[in-house]
Amino acid sequence: MSTHLWSAVVTVNAERLPSSKTAREVEFHQPGVYLCLLVNHTERSLRVIDFRAGLSREKRRLVVDFAVEHRIERLFTLVERDEVAAWVRLGFAREGTIPSFYKRSDAYVLGALTASLRLSHQSGTRPALALKNEAAARVALETAHQEARDLATGWKLSGSGVRVAVAPEADVQRAKAAVKRAGWSPITLDSFSRGADQWHYSCTVKGAPALLVAVESQACFDNALLEVLARPRGEKEGLWMARALAEVLSTLRERGIVSCFAMTPVSDPVLGAIYAKNGFRRTGILNDHLPATKGRESAFLWTRKLAQPDEP
Repeated sequence: MSTHLWSAVVTVNAERLPSSKTAREVEFHQPGVYLCLLVNHTERSLRVIDFRAGLSREKRRLVVDFAVEHRIERLFTLVERDEVAAWVRLGFAREGTIPSFYKRSDAYVLGALTASLRLSHQSGTRPALALKNEAAARVALETAHQEARDLATGWKLSGSGVRVAVAPEADVQRAKAAVKRAGWSPITLDSFSRGADQWHYSCTVKGAPALLVAVESQACFDNALLEVLARPRGEKEGLWMARALAEVLSTLRERGIVSCFAMTPVSDPVLGAIYAKNGFRRTGILNDHLPATKGRESAFLWTRKLAQPDEP
């Protein structure tokens, strides 16, 4: 059972930006440029999907103008290897990789902040203070990653006894409402991929409240974005969630999913440990990807291959 994600699609030309503040898909058509912007209003971010490869300054102008108009703070795109250099020249930084995202090829994640793309600067020059702060931030990121790995090392998943079933819609809405009341919003409230399906699994075990895991999947590529719709309040809850996720992964493998990925806030090592314990590797750091109490915070990108793609 799956529910196709509804998206409002607005098609515009280069001279007029859409006035809608709720459109999730916005397409730009003009000679040499064909873009689709997947807007995540919850996270104030958007993903750029480019249907015409190659370097074009007009792509950057269209994306930045739209982002400024709609108060979007974070921009990112997923491309295959041969398009990485073009997006770097447009001001995006390479941030990570999702193995087998396109079933038989990897996706490279490149991102930028809207504010940084608006600034005019000479290529390759950066203030010394910024480099110093960046070095300190890198140390903090590595410390947080190691903390998640250390937590995962001490957990045991054997004998989970977890039951997994498709969650009723009423339970899904209650879980999302509880998450929002707690002060953070699920990434899966808005779509990550175009034309994807979304479904939810309810994980239950004696003596613990039900846990919901959201899955967004593109059938054409057999990939899946995962999100645990709760924040662990300690290591004990983290271990239970890790056991539940292990059972969900078994279910996804049976469905033929090839590649899984997830994103967790750097500030939550227990949540990161849930994925690390289930064989996920950190294959990226998404800079300022998530809104935080003050400003934005970075996210770890966790990925895992479940199976080899079928031969054509």
